[in-house]
Amino acid sequence: MAANQIIMNVGYKYQFRVKAKQQGEVEVIGLLKFDGSQMKITGKKGIWYGFELAEDFKKYGKNNGSINGTSYMKVAKGMGVFVKPDKIIGRVSGKAGTKTKKREHKIGAIETGKSEYELDSFGNTKTSNAKKQSAGSLEPEKNRTYVVMKGEEEVVGRVKFIGKTFFKPGKIMYGLELAVDYKGDNNGTHSGTSYFECEKKGQGYFCLKKNFVSEASGRAGTTTKEMSHKIGAIETGRNADYKAF
Repeated sequence: MAANQIIMNVGYKYQFRVKAKQQGEVEVIGLLKFDGSQMKITGKKGIWYGFELAEDFKKYGKNNGSINGTSYMKVAKGMGVFVKPDKIIGRVSGKAGTKTKKREHKIGAIETGKSEYELDSFGNTKTSNAKKQSAGSLEPEKNRTYVVMKGEEEVVGRVKFIGKTFFKPGKIMYGLELAVDYKGDNNGTHSGTSYFECEKKGQGYFCLKKNFVSEASGRAGTTTKEMSHKIGAIETGRNADYKAF
């Protein structure tokens, strides 16, 4: 989904990119507090959106919601950032960006029993005993995040390539950039041909459609926590792409 197609609503959480010292661009999550499409920031060209960073990402905060002495939003001290639309990836679930502890959680109208889940900082889930979506019912799309099988391990990644390749003639291959929790096999290049680019070196992975387990909520994650989770329906979220000051 292109950045200009993302619906921006104040009061919802989004995933976006900001610049970090010595790390380059990093993906973070924050609550939208200022809609720059409705009000311009004095002295700044174009549209800027203001976010209060989620707890997991507070170290990347730039300000308190004020720019050059003018307050545009109220946020916790040092947890405000302003970003341009091209850095926004997409909306994520309300729990994303908050470290989770073990707990039981009811989702949907019908409980189907307890299942062990691991959540990363982006609210993505990895199931161990959960009821899984059959691969045949999934139609993976580019720029969306999925749980896929890599050998015997479940990994999370964003689809960046769909199509035929030289190394698997006659088959439709899917190229993913894996979340930083997981180790990839390449940089989006196979047998000397580049099919896509990865933000971080070595996070690329190619697989078949049958490897897809389910869609994940939000984008790729970092640290994971375990929780007991009662499910009736699997929560999913949307992804897509933001310079902060």
